[in-house]
Amino acid sequence: VICLARGRGLALPPADIALALLHGGLLLGLGTPLYTLGARWVTAVELTILAQTETVLGPLWVWLALGETPAVTTLVGGALVLTAVVGRTLAGVRSAPAAD
Repeated sequence: VICLARGRGLALPPADIALALLHGGLLLGLGTPLYTLGARWVTAVELTILAQTETVLGPLWVWLALGETPAVTTLVGGALVLTAVVGRTLAGVRSAPAAD
């Protein structure tokens, strides 16, 4: 409704359609099965924290690839979550039982 009200219509540029298909078909099509396979060896807590790294690193990839500068609060929040991921990983390594 907003697009129509602004006179833009609903047609998408072919480049945007190609990027959406690439993301949905390739990235999600490969990432989701790999995430599911990894669930056999990783705890639910670690999987949840690992999934958060995608959200944390998203602005970083956009910054590096497209030059869009994230806000300081975005970087601080990302650093906080990334610190939790690293902390949880290190705690899991220390508490893991020794292999026989």
